[in-house]
Amino acid sequence: MKNKNLFLCLTLMTIAIVGCTDDDPTTPITPPTTIQGNLYVMTNAENNEIISFDRAGDGKLNKIPVKTPTQGAGNGKASEFEVPAGNIDPLASNYALRLSNDNKFLFAVNFKSNELSSFTTDVVTGVEFVQKINSGGIDPKSLAVVGNTVFVAHRDKKITAFTFDAEGRLTANGAGIEVAAQPLAIKATKDNEHLVVTMFSNKIATYSITGAILDLNDSKDLPVQEDGAAPAVPFGIETLALNGDQYVYFTEARGGATESSTVSCYKIGITGELEFVNRVLLDDDADPTSGGQIAACWIGANSDGSRIYTSNTGSSSIACLSVDATNGKLTVENLTAFKEDASPTQSGLIDFVIVKDKIYQQYSITGVVKVLLPNGNNLVEIDSESFSPAGGNQGIAGY
Repeated sequence: MKNKNLFLCLTLMTIAIVGCTDDDPTTPITPPTTIQGNLYVMTNAENNEIISFDRAGDGKLNKIPVKTPTQGAGNGKASEFEVPAGNIDPLASNYALRLSNDNKFLFAVNFKSNELSSFTTDVVTGVEFVQKINSGGIDPKSLAVVGNTVFVAHRDKKITAFTFDAEGRLTANGAGIEVAAQPLAIKATKDNEHLVVTMFSNKIATYSITGAILDLNDSKDLPVQEDGAAPAVPFGIETLALNGDQYVYFTEARGGATESSTVSCYKIGITGELEFVNRVLLDDDADPTSGGQIAACWIGANSDGSRIYTSNTGSSSIACLSVDATNGKLTVENLTAFKEDASPTQSGLIDFVIVKDKIYQQYSITGVVKVLLPNGNNLVEIDSESFSPAGGNQGIAGY
């Protein structure tokens, strides 16, 4: 199936880039007394920038006035797909923005300029630019951080590796590897032993991690559904450690525009082999073509791994699934734990990050981050913060 049929995560918009600060740069930044951490979003504009927020103890956000340039270029309103330029999901990826394990450094892809940027983090001022370096491939789109190594997945099928020092400065480490098809996302297992990759060609793969060296362990072609529905199209990745074992969960956008998405679980063996556990359909109806929750592209788990959430761009919704701690199996709890009234092309519900069990949901069309608080298997909105430019932004991280 051609890429233009895979995702509804695409539409038309234009963006305007105005200034580098929202307010007078001479205005002192006074941190709120309840500040607990930060949230970051990436504009992905041609003059790419990081927008920082203070995160209070109750989860609410306060935007820090100063935007920090990555000193590289995003792809903005452009799209890598062979469809009219759209910017709901311009990078077609997860994890374009990533924190180091200790939250001291932030890393960002610059898709258009083929560069990786690094920053130091500061709970009061947000981030400070450290370095920009060639990413070693064409169109960087997804990042994974393991120890002091950053892995970068590119549209040209390359995954490269960089080490960073105590100041956040990056050094290329080897020539990297080439995977079977264009990656959509990369993420390490919880034990940092394996890197998991989702790819456009309906493939998933695991690679063993030895320092900055990757070696292929296992690769699977996901089956075309027996019911005649579209191929699974694995997109987002979440990993969990349960009962001494490693598990990986994939969102599967399937037909994107009309067909219900699925979510799959695999157990990862010691040598990286993928063992299928189960797959759930994000639909009340057993018929995947009936149109349930559509274009599930992003995924994340709560702090104890008991629940997994998926953002479903095509239906402007978030689904809630429970996880069996004994075997990793998924069960649908609430298909619409959160639901937007606006259409996908009006809101652009895309990527999210979970911090202290609160969901920070990014909207690429409106340029908004919403804070959602779990209430049973529902999600309740408790805060909303706007940022500019609206349209084409992608990438979110926080602690």
